Amino acid sequence: MKCVSREFAAFIAVGLANTIFTYLFYLLLLMFVPYAVSYTLAYLAGIGLSYGLNSVFVFREPLSWRKGLRFPAVYAVLYVFSVTMLWVLVEGFLIHPYVAPLLVLAASVPLSFLLSRFVIRGRSRSTGVA
Repeated sequence: MKCVSREFAAFIAVGLANTIFTYLFYLLLLMFVPYAVSYTLAYLAGIGLSYGLNSVFVFREPLSWRKGLRFPAVYAVLYVFSVTMLWVLVEGFLIHPYVAPLLVLAASVPLSFLLSRFVIRGRSRSTGVA
């Protein structure tokens, strides 16, 4: 359990660092390309950075092409989860659209952690099953 709490704390720290880097990269790119291109490139760079930082610093696993190519699936699942939860909160529970994303974020962090851990560590090491 101590390992998971260390990993989760490191996951939060890496997520914050990645968010700051991605935003700063977005701002830098804005000086040269339109905002949509800037956002897309920064988002993709953020996925790559997230994979690298989570592998090395959070889960202490070596980088691999196979895992790196699978890692964007984590973001695809999170997007579907987030947009669905956002719709349910706003339309079903009548939560204000300014507040709902904060609730979605709070719910998506543990899911992001578990999915990232599964992709980076693999099934047997993520679940403790040999």
